[in-house]
Amino acid sequence: FRDDNVLVVYEPTIHESIAGIIAGRVKEKYNKPTIVLTKSKNNIKGSARSIEEYHMYNELYKCKDILLNFGGHPMAAGLSLEKSNIDTLRHKLNNLSGLTQEDIANKIYIDMPLSLSNVDEKLIQEINILNPCGAGNPKPLFGAKGINILKLNVLGKNENVLKFVAEYKGKIYNNIILFQSLNEFSNSLKLFYNDDTLEELLLGKENSSRIDIIYYPELNIYNGITQVQFIIKNYRFIWNLWKGDIMLENLLLKIEQYNPQADLELIIRAYNFAESAHQGQVRNSGEKYFIHPFQVAMILADLNMDTATIAAGLLHDVIEDTEYTYEDIKK
Repeated sequence: FRDDNVLVVYEPTIHESIAGIIAGRVKEKYNKPTIVLTKSKNNIKGSARSIEEYHMYNELYKCKDILLNFGGHPMAAGLSLEKSNIDTLRHKLNNLSGLTQEDIANKIYIDMPLSLSNVDEKLIQEINILNPCGAGNPKPLFGAKGINILKLNVLGKNENVLKFVAEYKGKIYNNIILFQSLNEFSNSLKLFYNDDTLEELLLGKENSSRIDIIYYPELNIYNGITQVQFIIKNYRFIWNLWKGDIMLENLLLKIEQYNPQADLELIIRAYNFAESAHQGQVRNSGEKYFIHPFQVAMILADLNMDTATIAAGLLHDVIEDTEYTYEDIKK
């Protein structure tokens, strides 16, 4: 049931007192409303945790005919039901959810865009007035786009601290930190760039890797020297457009204008697959075959459609007019 938009998990071995904790963890991992059910003395009890786009109490109210008891609020709830109704609850919640792929996409909110050049010691001291930061008072997060990575340094015994030398708006920064394993970073890198890019980064060779980052700034004091450093909380690679793929760039920019949280990786994969599948195909007019599905995708983007629909627009001629199958596309 992992592909469901609303996750309903029954695990009779866990204690009902921790069902809410587990539901919260699962919800955080998959960014989907989650209900964890377990066996109690007389029936099945559970706890629910939700996302902002899904009003948990209202959705459970729609299923009140199969529930013994329930209560809660938009983001969390408790419930009980007969074991025989677990599958019915799962199906009913999913059939009525109305959730889209955009709704369940992971979202990260920032306080404001902030150029790295605008961050200095004075600003960080002012931000620190907000301390102590924690669950009820999270650190302010800022965003910066289009950072060119020049070199990657790997620190730590477990190779889980990455320090970048980067160029941003004409200035060099050597104090951008990411707490992530080299292996995990490498796996993400390979989705967007060729296999040589990691080696180029480690050696400080010329490369085309660029990222957008969400970060918070802090002061690092070492040997009496105070230095501003930037801690990356999240990042995304900017698709490698050096190949001259202006068509793809235009499509991605159009989508991002109305949906900054869009799953652009899905669009990139669909675009590359369709372009490759139609390679060498030409219409009677002499126009490349791929131009038509691309134009369809652009029209769908103009209509502010979701990324799955746009990807379908890119791929809609592949099965009909190439030797590729539906299973090939799924892979």
